[in-house]
Amino acid sequence: MTTEPERVGEKRVVDRAEGMDKRLDLSMAIVVTAFGIFLMIAASLLSPGSIAGPIGTGDVAFITGALTVLLGLSLVIRRLLRWRADPQLLPTEGSADVPGYSASLSRVGLVWLACVIYTVVLPWVGFLLVTPLLVGALLWLLDVRRWRHLLLLSSISTAALYVFFGLILQVRLPHGLLEGVL
Repeated sequence: MTTEPERVGEKRVVDRAEGMDKRLDLSMAIVVTAFGIFLMIAASLLSPGSIAGPIGTGDVAFITGALTVLLGLSLVIRRLLRWRADPQLLPTEGSADVPGYSASLSRVGLVWLACVIYTVVLPWVGFLLVTPLLVGALLWLLDVRRWRHLLLLSSISTAALYVFFGLILQVRLPHGLLEGVL
C-alpha cells in the first residue's frame, strides 16, 4: 500500500523505502568518475619498471582508472537522462537486502579496514601469506563460517591470483617473509 508523500512547501518529503535522492546518487557517480581520473593520473606518473614485461608498471592501474571513468560517466549520463521523471527521487533499483544478512555500515567499515591492513602488511609479510588471510577475513565478514570452505576458497583464490599475476603476467608480487624461499 503506497501513500502519497507529504509536501512541505514546494519540496517533497521523500520516504526512504520509496527511493534515493537523485542529487546524492549523481554526486556518487561524479566521485567514482573523479576517482578513475585520479587513478589514471597517478598511474601515468609512475616511473617505468626496471624489468621489461608485457605490462608496464602503471598499465594495470591506468586501465582500471580508464574503466572506472567509463563506468562513472555512464552512471552520470544515466542519472541525468532519468532526472526528468522526478527532480528529487530516484526509483529504487535492484532487490532488497536478504533478511538476516545485513549490509550494515560496520560491515563495510570492516571490509575497508581489512583492505587497508592488507595493503600495509603486504610488503613485509608477502603476497602468499597475507592474501589467504584477507580472503578468509572477507569471507568471514560475508558469513562463510565453515572452516573447510574458508581454507579451500582462500587457498584456491590465492593460488589462482598468484598464477595469473605472478606467473602469467609476470607482476613482481612481494615475497616478504618467503623472500629466500621463492
